[in-house]
Amino acid sequence: MDTETDDKWGDTQLTASNVSATRLLNRADWSGFFASKGYTESFPMVIYAHDEADQLYSDLITEAGLAQSPDRQPRLRIGAFTRFADLEDGSTEGAAWLVLEGLDGVQEELRQDLITLLLSGTADWLRESYTMDKITPRIDTTEALPEILETLDPTERGTDSLIFRATIRQQ
Repeated sequence: MDTETDDKWGDTQLTASNVSATRLLNRADWSGFFASKGYTESFPMVIYAHDEADQLYSDLITEAGLAQSPDRQPRLRIGAFTRFADLEDGSTEGAAWLVLEGLDGVQEELRQDLITLLLSGTADWLRESYTMDKITPRIDTTEALPEILETLDPTERGTDSLIFRATIRQQ
């Protein structure tokens, strides 16, 4: 194969404007989530060992499903986007944006936990998507992106949008 036409790391950009919350929750680090809540058992054992953990898990899964229910107007809309730029040193760096809209429709006591899990699931999805040729990307959530990446921002901001940014770099 001609090396000039071979895809290189960072050539593929993602534009997903209607991502399933359930898909992201299935990829989330539930063990880490429950550990942050003080539980020592790993997932899924924690939900069998503790009624409160089981209830929280059920509530979050149910809330995400209700928020994106196909039989009614969806309240929660999720978009995920990546863009890459070639840097002066010859390396490639990427940015990811996760856009969450309609969070006002999510129960307030579950909102932050749901956001945490959606971010975790997105990071796992991106890690898998951009792992190739023995390159596993490092994905770091950040408040501000480097200027070269910030100029590539493909998002449209609604009034109730939360936008999370991450960098994607080769490790």
